[in-house]
Amino acid sequence: MGSAKKGYSTIFTLPLRLLVVSLLFTLACRADPLIDLTLFNPPANEQRKIKEPVLEWIIQQQASQYCARVGVKDGFVSRPESCAYWKLAENKCVLVTTSLTSHSELGHLFVACLRGSGSP
Repeated sequence: MGSAKKGYSTIFTLPLRLLVVSLLFTLACRADPLIDLTLFNPPANEQRKIKEPVLEWIIQQQASQYCARVGVKDGFVSRPESCAYWKLAENKCVLVTTSLTSHSELGHLFVACLRGSGSP
């Protein structure tokens, strides 16, 4: 019998294969901070600063900077890819996101707006 060729299977030993697979799995399962699938209850009416809000959704590539530049507002909250601000006298919530967002992100912004607080 001739000498065995060193091929793909002999270069990558079982422990090395397991290490590579676990590394890839760890990287693939990294949590996205913009997606939160935790169940929650919306604030009760008595906890809302805006009872029946008019909702506006604006898409801006620099969402947080956009909210910071808005002049007349009663408060705002900023997240990594989005923000919201509200105007109590107008019963208005304005959600500002980039073009790539999630239902989760919109929900967090909306709840913060209902509460009139900076913690989405």
